[in-house]
Amino acid sequence: AIGEALVPAEAIGAPYRALRAFKPLLFLETTKVPGSLLLHDLPTSAVLHHLLGRAPAALQSPHAQSGITVSQYSVWMDRHADADAVSRVQQCTDAFARSPDGASAGEGVLEAISAVSDGSAA
Repeated sequence: AIGEALVPAEAIGAPYRALRAFKPLLFLETTKVPGSLLLHDLPTSAVLHHLLGRAPAALQSPHAQSGITVSQYSVWMDRHADADAVSRVQQCTDAFARSPDGASAGEGVLEAISAVSDGSAA
């Protein structure tokens, strides 16, 4: 009876591919993320938010910069296009780059975020 309800994982489509691509992304060196073929199966915003987790603590997350909770930001992301979330991340990195902390800290992460963001516009 259970076997009849099971669906092959490949039939799930994009969500399955994204999940499968995200796991190896966790272990990829930051500098190698922008050129990875794994990005083809992931929403750009998911990659950027992952890279934010590798950034210096002084770089504010989009929810902190907006003054909202993580839950509120999650709801906002559900209601907006991926490009809107990409824009929010870019606003955070731009603000950090202009700050005294951003002048020297987190260069590899900022470069990776910029490269991934620029790739999403293509």
